[in-house]
Amino acid sequence: MQKSLKDKYISILPIENSFFYSTTIDDNIKFNRQTLYLNFAHISPYQTFEIIPFYEGKNLLLWFTPKLEKTINIPYGYLLFLELLKEDENAIFIIEDEVFKITVIKDGVLKASFVSYNMGELEKQSLLDEYQLQNIYIVSKNRYNINTLLNNYSILNYYKWYSSEQSLKDIGLKYLDLSVVPIIIIISIFISFELLKDNYIEERYHNLEQEYLSVKKKNDNYRENLRHQKEIKEFFNGFYYDILIYPNSFKVISTICDIVAKDKDNKIKYLKLSGDTIRLSVETHNGVPILNQSLKSGYFKEFKIKSTRELRRKKINEVTFEGKLKKLQKSIDG
Repeated sequence: MQKSLKDKYISILPIENSFFYSTTIDDNIKFNRQTLYLNFAHISPYQTFEIIPFYEGKNLLLWFTPKLEKTINIPYGYLLFLELLKEDENAIFIIEDEVFKITVIKDGVLKASFVSYNMGELEKQSLLDEYQLQNIYIVSKNRYNINTLLNNYSILNYYKWYSSEQSLKDIGLKYLDLSVVPIIIIISIFISFELLKDNYIEERYHNLEQEYLSVKKKNDNYRENLRHQKEIKEFFNGFYYDILIYPNSFKVISTICDIVAKDKDNKIKYLKLSGDTIRLSVETHNGVPILNQSLKSGYFKEFKIKSTRELRRKKINEVTFEGKLKKLQKSIDG
């Protein structure tokens, strides 16, 4: 379905902006607007609302919504149902998006269409029990987009969603003797005209797109060269920020070892320097001298004791330190 036609005349009613209800009726019964509201208005969760009815034999499908956007209003939940029906006539389908979009099909009939903000294993099992079903499917949100669903829906079915105070049958009977063209024919003609126009626009767009791809291909060598130069710059910037901007790692480690070795009872258990962070674990009677001398070394912008653990058998403490190195100079770009 062409985008401009959809935007002008057709509104797709999102599941999250509507309330769905299904029931059964006698065959060939069609409610006028007044009777429809008289029988089902109490079900609506909205104070002011419109009802979109859809008849399938003995099944009456109703969508309640605060307002109708355009002349032809098609629920997304129904288009989705038609596609999911091809996969399983008795199952629950869950589309994982910003909210969970749930579609319940039983015996080939749409039984529920709603959204939920929580859908864990407990909620899934509750749905299966409620509708007495066994199969549940998790569906990708990108699999059934609006354009795909609308393209798969025959244009001849649009009239079923036409919103009017009167049914198409009533309008046709009222004006037939006055030689007025039935509304279904008017809609078909104007949709056909729009399709022809949109086909021309789409073809023109396709030609321009091909021209663009041709020009883009000629520029691929320049783009590749720019990309290569950017990778080189990023490599040297990364090397600078990770290595050259901090003090010499050998000198830092050597200084720490000298500080720890000032007390013959001290013993290094763990030492690691990664980027600007140093982690040190020492067996010592007192970690404070190591802390103070490390800070005075001038290599660290911070150096602190993270934890102290008493080793009773050795009658000594295991002290863990963590420090952050100072930057030597400004960055390359600065």
